[in-house]
Amino acid sequence: MSETSEPAGWDADLADGERLLWHGRPNASIRFLPQYWVVSAFGLVFLGVGLFELIRGRALGFDLLSVVHWTLASVFFLGGLYMVAGVYLADAIDRRRTRYALTNRRALIAMTKLGARSVTSHMITGATDLELRGEAPASVLFADELHEYEDSRERIRIGFDYIADAKQVYELMRKIQNGTA
Repeated sequence: MSETSEPAGWDADLADGERLLWHGRPNASIRFLPQYWVVSAFGLVFLGVGLFELIRGRALGFDLLSVVHWTLASVFFLGGLYMVAGVYLADAIDRRRTRYALTNRRALIAMTKLGARSVTSHMITGATDLELRGEAPASVLFADELHEYEDSRERIRIGFDYIADAKQVYELMRKIQNGTA
């Protein structure tokens, strides 16, 4: 989408004097990201064990023990199915429910989950660490989020993920940083 397109409901999120320069959404196609490959490999094991136990459980008859067996086998099977295919579908569904906007001051990310819309805002300043990552569809990263765990920390880059016109958006952000947008 471009700056000439309809603003798609962003007016309520804009401050006084703020102008919408661009709005769009991520590509919602399924993508096989390396970060999920290990999960999928373990998922194949869970899926195989679950399927084997479901087939084997047919011979157990119908008593309390067989019901427990079928239940546990189903949990393994469905968990494995999610780990093999569901993580990729969930990623695509999340992107389908995400919208992006760039104003002359901020980057806005809106997500809709269970009918509720949440908007996060990130100021674009001269000190903002901009990064253009990948080819079209590419990502424009502009913020960091620190996730702390019991024994480690992880820095997550935040941005407009998997958008078709990433180079155009990146250049707009550079103009915002220079004060020429």
